Amino acid sequence: MSTINAGVIGMMRTLAVELAPIRVNSLHTWMIEDSPFWRDKPETVKWAGSHTLTHRLPTSADVVDAAALLLNNPGLNAVGLRVDCGM
Repeated sequence: MSTINAGVIGMMRTLAVELAPIRVNSLHTWMIEDSPFWRDKPETVKWAGSHTLTHRLPTSADVVDAAALLLNNPGLNAVGLRVDCGM
């Protein structure tokens, strides 16, 4: 996962320079509490959430809000935004 995220960040930074003035950002998530994959694994979700700084996992709504921030704020460019509740 770390290798993939590093690759995405590198690609995002390169694209931000190459495509300027078009903005390029990336969104990095971890476990999404209400995703179909994790929804039926409450013990794992509870355990993982207890290990974050906010004592919960991000939800789909958190990811949507983060995506909206990156899309709507013209001052954000070449930003790799982590949505992981402080993992």
